[in-house]
Amino acid sequence: MSIRLDLPPERDLPAGRRLVIRSQLLQTTLPPRRRLRVRILAVVVPLAVLVLVLGFGLTRPWSSGVAVPASPPSTADGPTRGTGPALAIPSATPIDRGTLDASTRQQVAARCAESAGDLAVAEVLFARRTSIDGNVMIWTGRGGRTTLCTDSALAQISSTSSERHPLPRASTGRPVVRLFPPDPLASTGAGRDYTSAGTAYSVAPEVASLQMRLVVRGRPGAWFEASRSGDLAWSSARVDTAVPGSRIDSDLRVEDRAFDADGHELTIDRTPR
Repeated sequence: MSIRLDLPPERDLPAGRRLVIRSQLLQTTLPPRRRLRVRILAVVVPLAVLVLVLGFGLTRPWSSGVAVPASPPSTADGPTRGTGPALAIPSATPIDRGTLDASTRQQVAARCAESAGDLAVAEVLFARRTSIDGNVMIWTGRGGRTTLCTDSALAQISSTSSERHPLPRASTGRPVVRLFPPDPLASTGAGRDYTSAGTAYSVAPEVASLQMRLVVRGRPGAWFEASRSGDLAWSSARVDTAVPGSRIDSDLRVEDRAFDADGHELTIDRTPR
């Protein structure tokens, strides 16, 4: 006995199935080099993208300018005198009332004649009217001695020839120099007792303000602004309480201070002369 099997008639594969089989055949028949290139690109492309992202994050091409530190750099020595932001100069009552004319200068010199001993005036260095000490004049006589005279006091600033012992002068490193210790004076005026003290200074051009006040038995008085002419200044202060026979280091203390145009405090040389 025999069995006859008839094959079914031929027919085309569905279109979708045919595309899948064709794609699988192509993948299996690609040359090895091309398959390697596809794998390399699959690794390199993501790495390149990562590098670009990191590069843009570090360089930040969209940011303009240079980064500014949060605080200014500091030095071990600290701030330098005369640096930093400008400050307001503390207020003080001015004592200057203008310059002395030639006639008044002669009167001041004549009044001081008995004590000055060198009345022949060679050069007038300072001649101003003040609200506390009246007329104040500093001059150098023909003998070389420098004399200071106010309405209430006479002081000899240099006792020998100015050529051998010139007045100390202020400089950039020493902007304010006190020429002699202040001398307190207790007196009566305008119906009330008061104490005053004053002295002369040499000042450099950078000094914008020179001030003085008195402290009586621990209580400070008002600050007063000095009278100036050229590189010399007369500074004085008063309190409306008389302290007869007062001592500078106990009952009465004289305080002075100086500032530049930016409000920075300057050093005062108070060395006894």
